[in-house]
Amino acid sequence: MNIEVRYAKREELDQVNELRRMVNDLHVKGRPEHFRPGFGAELQDHLFNRFDSECADVVVALCDHEISGFAMVDYVYKPLSPYNMDRYIYHVGEFGVSDRYRRMGVASALIAFMKNEAFQRGYSQIELDVWEFNDDAISFYFNQGFTRVRQFLELDCIPENSFFKEHYALRSILPDDAERAAYIEAECFPPSEACTLSIMKERVVAASDCFIAAVDRSTMQIIGFINGLCTSEANLKDELFTDTGLHDPNGENIMICSVAVLPEYQRQGIARAMMAEFLRRQKLAGRKEAILTCVPGKISMYEKFGFIDRGESDSTWGGEKWHEMSCRLN
Repeated sequence: MNIEVRYAKREELDQVNELRRMVNDLHVKGRPEHFRPGFGAELQDHLFNRFDSECADVVVALCDHEISGFAMVDYVYKPLSPYNMDRYIYHVGEFGVSDRYRRMGVASALIAFMKNEAFQRGYSQIELDVWEFNDDAISFYFNQGFTRVRQFLELDCIPENSFFKEHYALRSILPDDAERAAYIEAECFPPSEACTLSIMKERVVAASDCFIAAVDRSTMQIIGFINGLCTSEANLKDELFTDTGLHDPNGENIMICSVAVLPEYQRQGIARAMMAEFLRRQKLAGRKEAILTCVPGKISMYEKFGFIDRGESDSTWGGEKWHEMSCRLN
């Protein structure tokens, strides 16, 4: 098989974006709490912007005239600083090979091409970043002669059981998630209480920072979520469930409208993990208090989450009797 490596042509960039979509999906699956699912216009346009830049290039590998791999290269200059000497860097920002052409020498050919180009341009080394979950990529780079020169470490500060971390992840809500959230709401609440799709869409647009979603790592589907709206009111009023316009981004308190986990995923600590992350984010946002209403049978659960029972609420939402509960944040 003949492998040709060269700089990309503009008319080939749509094909390169298909490979970039594959790489993006790999990262979303590996770290769903970090990478955004989907491959929207902004990500697609990024390739064209780098192609047009004088500080970047797009390299492609072709097998029998079909694009089988790519690399996105940045030519970086870091000036002298109080901490570092000035440096010129040949940085590989993105790299990928089509599944159809794995283990056929395509990736090696790309590295060999870039190594020669970097040398011809006067660079002394190639640099790239790789995520720890990507074992195949790490092994390949080491086999190509790359060495580890620094590491980024992280320490989880939120107590999560190992089962949860292995099977689930927490992330922010996205506009495309509104239908899934409304479906989960309908599965968890009776029609008289469940948020409608139209209102859920309004909430996602108006208050996306007041959501947290749990994702099943095996399917990448949202299986639970919490959402709220902000206000400076001291009590949760029924009007908030139907009027998203009452949301005040500068409100002192967060009123929790929904805590929902699909029935088949319940009793696995998902609601607890979601609530811990939700309250953490709202605390960092400067909210003073988190307030919710629940039926009497859920009081003990929310007490375990750190909420205090204020007693019976004035709410008549859905024809139920509710208790109002609160959790001090700041």
